[in-house]
Amino acid sequence: MGTPLDQATLDAAIASHKKFLRGVPGGRRMILNGRDASNLKFLNANLATAEMVGTKLHYAQMSGTILVRANLFGADLFGADLRRADLTRADMRGVSLRRTNLDSANLTGADIRDAVLMGWDRDTGISDYRPNHNGTVIEDTILTNANLSESKLNRSGSRRTDLQQANFRNARLANTDFSDSDMRGASFVGADLTGAVLANCLLNGAVLSGASLAGADMSNADLTAAHFGDADLSKTSLSGALFPKQLKTLSKSIQVIIEDHLLWVQSLGREGEQADLTSVDMTRADLSGADLSAARLERATLTDARMTATRLTMTDLGGALLYRTHLADADMRGARLRGANLTGAVLRRAKLGPMRIASSHAVTWPTCLADAVLVGTDLQGADLHCANLAGAVLERADLRGADLRGANLTGAVLTGAQLEGTNLERADLTNVVGLPVARQEAAAAAAPRIYFG
Repeated sequence: MGTPLDQATLDAAIASHKKFLRGVPGGRRMILNGRDASNLKFLNANLATAEMVGTKLHYAQMSGTILVRANLFGADLFGADLRRADLTRADMRGVSLRRTNLDSANLTGADIRDAVLMGWDRDTGISDYRPNHNGTVIEDTILTNANLSESKLNRSGSRRTDLQQANFRNARLANTDFSDSDMRGASFVGADLTGAVLANCLLNGAVLSGASLAGADMSNADLTAAHFGDADLSKTSLSGALFPKQLKTLSKSIQVIIEDHLLWVQSLGREGEQADLTSVDMTRADLSGADLSAARLERATLTDARMTATRLTMTDLGGALLYRTHLADADMRGARLRGANLTGAVLRRAKLGPMRIASSHAVTWPTCLADAVLVGTDLQGADLHCANLAGAVLERADLRGADLRGANLTGAVLTGAQLEGTNLERADLTNVVGLPVARQEAAAAAAPRIYFG
């Protein structure tokens, strides 16, 4: 590929581009077409509309970089760090994203379709110039928490990609190969997945309502706790796919299971039986007021379930689908909800603080919501103090009046969240996405008591 750049030359180009964006005389658009900018630092630079066609960016440090409407056609981003980068409407056709880290990046409307960069051969004239050899390639890539809504990936290859909690709402993904990818908690609402390959994918907690799945291949995919809503699966290949268990196939009714579990709780395990509802579909079940403390509900489907004032202390809900679930006033202290999808759930006044465990030495067990999806979740007045929300997606969540003192929000997404009256005293806001910088700085200053809003 082209002539290597050094850091000083790149820094000068960044400074000149900054002037260009501000309309300052002497400013110049950054054009690095065909250059080698591997291992260089672009950290947090504003490179909107920059030109990097066919640029080699191996292991480039681009975290937080603004690349809105940038032209990255045919660029090679092998091993590049693009965490929290803004690639809105960027032209990424023919790009190579092998081992690229795009955690929490914004790729809204990005064009990542398959394409080939054409070049000029002195002897033969126009010929294919494939810096990536196979056009667009997304392989062994990290796209956790990434926003790919309305993006275009038609016919791209995206094998072995970490897409946990990614947002593909209304994206064009026809004929894209996602095989062997981790899609737990991802949203494909309204996406076009016609002819897409999702074989051997993990789709626990994924939401595919309104998605077009005609001709899609979901063979051997794990579909426990996946929500399809009104999506048509009649023309989808589901050979060997793993589905949730149905209540009617259990040896006991849900009522008897709850009664036996209550006896198990009250007798400290001497009588009754612990409820094990792992991977069970309980869509629209009414479990309000039930005591399911320390029950096993991993990867359970609880879409539209009613669980008002339900006791779920120390309950394992890892990877569960709690889509639009009603959990107002629920006691969930010490519960494990790692990777759970609580999109649109109602948790007003829910208790999600630490659980005190009686022992010779007082021990507290924090509630775990790490990597959970809480998009549009109603958490008004909820107690989340000391909760683990690392990597959680709280986009458009209603956190008004919520108690987040001492909570771990490392790498969480708070874009569009309502934070009026939210208590964030001593909360860890390291690498939080979507929280105004001034507010992060205010929290870091460790004021005696901090209220946002």
